[in-house]
Order: sequence, then C-alpha cells, then structure tokens
Amino acid sequence: MIRFALLLGLLLSAAVAAKSIDDKIDETSKSLTSFDRNYASVNAKMAKTAKAILKKKRTVLTQQKKIASLESALQGKATTLSGAKEELITLAETQETLEANRKKLRDDLADLMARIISLTMIQEDSNTLSPDTVIGEAVFAALNEQTKAQIKKLGNDYRANEAALKQLTEKTARLKTDIASIEQEKRNLQKAKKANEKALGDLQTKKSRYKKEIKKILAQKSALKKTLAQLHIIQESESQKAASRQEERRNEALLASKEVPDVRSVGSSYHKAQTRRYRGSKTIAPLDAYTVLKRYGTYTDPIYKIKIFNESVSLQPKTPDAKVKAVFNGKVILAQETPMLENVVIIEHADGLHTIYAHLDQIAPTVRKGKRLKKGSVIGRVNDELMFEVTQKNYHIDPLQVIR
Repeated sequence: MIRFALLLGLLLSAAVAAKSIDDKIDETSKSLTSFDRNYASVNAKMAKTAKAILKKKRTVLTQQKKIASLESALQGKATTLSGAKEELITLAETQETLEANRKKLRDDLADLMARIISLTMIQEDSNTLSPDTVIGEAVFAALNEQTKAQIKKLGNDYRANEAALKQLTEKTARLKTDIASIEQEKRNLQKAKKANEKALGDLQTKKSRYKKEIKKILAQKSALKKTLAQLHIIQESESQKAASRQEERRNEALLASKEVPDVRSVGSSYHKAQTRRYRGSKTIAPLDAYTVLKRYGTYTDPIYKIKIFNESVSLQPKTPDAKVKAVFNGKVILAQETPMLENVVIIEHADGLHTIYAHLDQIAPTVRKGKRLKKGSVIGRVNDELMFEVTQKNYHIDPLQVIR
C-alpha cells in the first residue's frame, strides 16, 4: 500500500513536471517566435542618412524634370517668336511697298491733272477748242476712273496690310512678354539647378561615405567571424559557409553598382546567424554609463537593400576614456590589436559562454592571453564606441539580455 502511494506520488510529480516542462517549452517557443518577429532594429544614424539620401535624390530628379520641361517650352516660344519676327519684317516691307506705290500713283495723278488744267487754261485764253484739248479731256476722264480704281485697291491692300501688321505686332509683343517671363523663370530654375548640382555632389559624397560605412561593417563582421572560427567559438557547417560566401558575393556586387539597384528578391540568399535566448542570471554591463547606438538583430540597409545581422551591440560611453569591465568571471583567450576591430579582448566563461569586447582604445596592461579575471575587472578603456558581443555553444546571444 505504501509502495503504491509512493508510486502514485512519483507518477503525479512526473506528470506535473512534464506539464511544467511543456508549458516552459511552449512559453519559450512563443518568446522565440516573438523575438524572431521583432528583433530587427535599425542603426538610427545609418537609417537617417539613407532616408535623407533617398529624399534628396527624389527632390533633385523632380527639379531636373521641371527644368527640362521649361527649357522645352522656352524653345517652342523662341521658335514661334522667330517665325513671327520674320513675318513682321515681311509685312513691314510689303507696307512700305504699298505706301510707295500709293504715293507714286498720287504723284502721277497730280502731274496729269496739272497738265490738263494748264491746257484748259490755255484754251480758255484763246477761246478756241482744239482737237488736243478734247483728246486731253477724254484721256483725263479715262485716267481719272482708272486711277480711282487703283487708288481704291491700293487703299484696301494698305488697310488690310496695316491690320495684319497691327495684329502681328501685338502677337510679337505678347511673345516677347511670354519669353521674358519664361527666361526669368529659367534664370530662377538655373539658380536652383546650380544649387541642386551642388546637392548632387554632396549626395554622391554622402553615398560614398555611406557605402564605405556598410563595407566597414561587413568587413568587421567577416574579420570577427574568422577570429571566432579560429578560436572554435563559432563554427559553421559547410552549407553555412557556402551560404555565407554567396551572401558576401551578393553584397559585394550590390555595393559595386554605381546606381541604387532594384532588388526585388531582397534577402533571398540572406544567411541569418544562429541565435539563442539567454537563460542565465543577469550581470553587470561592460560600461558604467552608456547609450545604445546599434542593437542586436537584423538591419536592412534602405539604400542597397543589404540585410546585415548585427551579432553585437554598439555602446557609446557617456564619459571619455571610460573603463571597460569583464561582465563574468573567466579566462582571457584573446587580447590583441586587429586591423578591422582595433583592440579586441575575448573572454571564455563557464557553460560555453564567451564575451567579446572590440574597438577598445587600449587594453589594460595586465590583461593578456591565459589571464583569469573576476567579474568587474577592468580589461581596457574606450572613448567613442564599444562593440560588445556574447556567444554560447555556437550560438549568438543578444548582449542586452545578459546585462542588467
């Protein structure tokens, strides 16, 4: 009976423990799912630069299109004005010719009238009617009618030409006003264009600086990955190495392009680091006072659409020459200066845990490979930015989960 009670108690305890484990697993799975969904955070400085670049580029393109449209309109107006000026010259010449013809006709008519009047006066004095006088009067009458018709036609032509000349003059004046307005707008846009050309130059400089920053991050990641692999802290399988190489080649191609590429399948070859949640006790931070510049997780570059997984966090000390401390007891397995990461210290702790401290301005003189350190020991100094990373048994851990 006692044995049965004991057995029943053990079974009940096991069931409770199993349920507790299942609940824990379910809770952890949910936490991991939530983490995978939300752990992507942005380096604020880089994101701000990227957005500014894209916005400036859109502004410059819009203004360039407006300038091109205005120049096209100006060219059309100039062509119309040129034709109007030529037509105006032709009309003015025609008007001069008509005026000259009308004047000549009037002069000829006046001369003829003077001659006939002279003949009539002579005839009146002699009181005789000669055949020449009769002929002269008949010719005068005929010429008078013909001249009247010519003068009338010349007058109509003159008035029509004068109306056309007035209309064309008004048209020319309007064209000149339009062109003056367009030329003023063009001058304003040329001024804006000059400013935009400078902005484009600044944009290219900013893009170049931005590209260098991304390249530097990728190079630092690659250098640290190799260091961790050499120390057998993080090992990759052959398939993971192949995926990493493919990703590196893709990133290099994107950064080598002169224009921003249209990447529709962004992240299709993206190789995310193996991650794990930290389940141990919280510990001290490597800096006494700091600001988080870059968080752990996936960052998608807004310009080149490159996905970068930040295995570390970047901490900015609030005081110059700040002390950097070991966050756990452990043994130093690397303490040296590197080309990409500057001064680096890596400490091995219990349960397969490693902490990495990079971009140190100096390493403490007592810190060297093989040295055992206690939590809180000063391992170096930093002025601008500390790169802090945590790994455990081939997995990366968000360093902010480790520190209080």
